[in-house]
Amino acid sequence: MKRWTGFILLICLLNGAIQAHDAPPPTLDAAKSLLDAGRVGDAAEMLRRIAEEEPLNPEILAWAGLAIGMLSGQSQQDYMAAGRYAMESFGYLDKAVGLDPNQVQARLYRGVMGVNVPPFMNRLDQAVDDLLAVLRIQKSRPDRVRPQDHLLACQTLMTGYEKKGETDKAVAVAASILERFPDGPDQDTLRAKVESRRAENPELKPFDIDAETAPEPLTDEEIAANLAKAGLLIAGNEPEEALALLKETAERNPAATPEIHALLLRVMSALVNRGYDERIRQDTDIRSKQAFELIHWSDQAVLAFPDDPRFRLIRGVMGISMPFFVGRLDQGISDLTGIAESDAPDSLKAQALYWLGVGHTRKAMDYWNTVAVKFSGFPACQLVLNAMRPPIDKINTDRLRKPVVTINFISGYQDQLPPQTAVWIEDDKGRYVRTIYVSGFSGHVKEKQVVLPAWAGSSAFQGVDGVTGASIDLGEHVLVWDLTDLEGKRVPKGKYGVKVEVSHWPSMKYQAVSAEIRVGDKTEKTVVKEGYYVPYLEVSYLSR
Repeated sequence: MKRWTGFILLICLLNGAIQAHDAPPPTLDAAKSLLDAGRVGDAAEMLRRIAEEEPLNPEILAWAGLAIGMLSGQSQQDYMAAGRYAMESFGYLDKAVGLDPNQVQARLYRGVMGVNVPPFMNRLDQAVDDLLAVLRIQKSRPDRVRPQDHLLACQTLMTGYEKKGETDKAVAVAASILERFPDGPDQDTLRAKVESRRAENPELKPFDIDAETAPEPLTDEEIAANLAKAGLLIAGNEPEEALALLKETAERNPAATPEIHALLLRVMSALVNRGYDERIRQDTDIRSKQAFELIHWSDQAVLAFPDDPRFRLIRGVMGISMPFFVGRLDQGISDLTGIAESDAPDSLKAQALYWLGVGHTRKAMDYWNTVAVKFSGFPACQLVLNAMRPPIDKINTDRLRKPVVTINFISGYQDQLPPQTAVWIEDDKGRYVRTIYVSGFSGHVKEKQVVLPAWAGSSAFQGVDGVTGASIDLGEHVLVWDLTDLEGKRVPKGKYGVKVEVSHWPSMKYQAVSAEIRVGDKTEKTVVKEGYYVPYLEVSYLSR
């Protein structure tokens, strides 16, 4: 939740920016008055309605993005709501910039938002570009950027460079603030920062907006060459290199050719679908960053080619498939509904209708999750848990090589995301024997972010790489223990504990359950029925 605390400052900064523009049209003026009065929710709702009536007005879209971004900043105690509002805000601001790249408010608000949101939203580079655009407009047309906005852009750009690790650029911007705004805030702090850095680097260059000019657009021949090169890189199993080339091409020529965006989205989707791997240990936000980046590029494709139904279908499917914190389920349903009701080819309509079913199923599950999280003490919660609980089936053990232990358990709750789950074995003295299965995130991230504390404490993450797999969800699951330990040696006869631990997010539902089984000469079975999240655990020892 700490990742959203920067929005507290964001609200203050943007509240100041509200005062910095001339009076807007009457309907916009009413929304502004609501913002001035602190009625941010009412202002946001009014601006949503105005934006529906004037969807091609970049100024209105910019104000809608501002108001909804302020709602995100006010939602500190509900990170899910903060994330949804942030994504909605960026949706309006992205469209405003797409319609008019020189719209000052849209560039400024998106830049301030992008610097302050959590890193996993992957907006920092774009934010720096936005703030540089504001400064370029100010240099060429000073009358278009009020002094308050100019100062805000410089302050936020300095923070953006600091977050990017570009210290010299951040200090150069600080020096520029001291020069341009001698009566501005935090003068002593800025001066100390500049003097300290200049003592380390006497050749520190002053900030030069012209040196930060965006690269020139590519020619048609260069675009075609990049597209061909990307294809060769993909064929050579170098998708990361292909993706970097395609992103650079799309950034320099956003509406050059739909093939660039189509291939970019295909490659990025393939990389995201790889699932968890060892990279999660170095960067626990990598999957979140990938999700937000994929949504960002699908937005860019729709903005560049609004009449191409393929991109709206892709964005719709992504909105429904992405984790809840991306906050694009409603957008996905809207995109797919538009495809289903349009004159798009039947093949696209069929896909849209299928994914609409998936989307509405997810929305239905949202209601049940709300009951389970917010109304857990009421009979309706029991109804939800009973409805979620899947039936118990029996496995066919005839083909198993015996002796062996079968582990049959029910994951009885469906959250917004599949739970983290671990199944492991301990001996009769509670000593770790081996892990049978652990979900991908927990298995790869290890001690960097522990969400299965019992398993982590017992295993100390020994021997987990070979048994880490894709996350399992609601339903019955059957695993087999071949009676070997960490070193692959057959364990001696005796009693063993089979442990199952599940942790759900964002509901924070948790359960750990254990069943004891004797490994020896006779077949035996233990059944444990307790709780709701692993309501059934059956462990069977099958002798020869």
